Amino acid sequence: MKKFILSVLVMGFASAGFAEPTTVPSVDLNKYIGKWYEVASIPQSFQKQCVGNTTAEYSMADRGFIKVLNSCDTKSGARSVAEGRAKVVDSKSNSKLKVTFVKFIDWIFSFGGNYWILDLGPNYSYAVVGDPSLKYAWILSRQPTLSLSTYISIEAKLKAQGYDTCSILTSVQTGGFSKRQPLCEVVKNPKDIVDTAVAAGNFKTLLAGIQMAGLEETLRSEGPFTVFFPTDEAFAKVGEETLNKILADESLLTQILTYHVVAGEKLAQDIAKAGRLETVNGKLVQFTVANGEAFINGAKLVVTNIQTANGVIHVLDSVLIP
Repeated sequence: MKKFILSVLVMGFASAGFAEPTTVPSVDLNKYIGKWYEVASIPQSFQKQCVGNTTAEYSMADRGFIKVLNSCDTKSGARSVAEGRAKVVDSKSNSKLKVTFVKFIDWIFSFGGNYWILDLGPNYSYAVVGDPSLKYAWILSRQPTLSLSTYISIEAKLKAQGYDTCSILTSVQTGGFSKRQPLCEVVKNPKDIVDTAVAAGNFKTLLAGIQMAGLEETLRSEGPFTVFFPTDEAFAKVGEETLNKILADESLLTQILTYHVVAGEKLAQDIAKAGRLETVNGKLVQFTVANGEAFINGAKLVVTNIQTANGVIHVLDSVLIP
């Protein structure tokens, strides 16, 4: 496998005119180690070969160092890997480290880069890493994506630290973003679940049903909600006669639609971990995997983790019948 340097050799020091960013008060390194997914970053030349699924894995090493194992997918389809070491330079907080990927007999930290932990999520669910110059930033997550509300919170904090959040791009991850886009645009005027479905253009039958059942106001509320939305093609599978009967019976329509809604925000990884989820109508839906494809009660999940201002949409190829 090709080696690559995922972290800059010399990140430099604070530039004139910039106030140094503030790090978190303390870091429990035992909680911090483990696997992280890069979900956004300021693009760097030393990452130009990475096309997606960039991860960082940290583990404790000898002499108090932290082993760093960075990897990513390349255009050739190979996995590119680099090993380095990190050491704490602020033992009072553990929030300032130095990272190097240069080794001549021993690890050479004089060629290392600054690794400052600027923000941490609850239970170490995400981390924001930067440096004094504000030219480098990484948003790391324990899952391949974060909720939109979390991105909004992180973006605001980075702005307060002096970062140009339009220079920070989302990272391509399986189960996360499919393309790179500026963080400032991701959080700009986010749409709610209903408006997101309207903009998609392939949920007309569902949206009509939501209005008939009087659920639109609920799905525009703060939430958050997790919704499993069948496409127009999915409703067509039901058959015109059956569909008309459902739409004509408000009670039945409400039962079916609320069977597609779960309270709280559940990303695909959360659903897979839970296995079963209780829907708003009180009945359970079951997550399964067959032949590498994911299903909810036999309906295939064709798209997952569509972020909205008040929850997340997962797209189904069939209608769920309670």
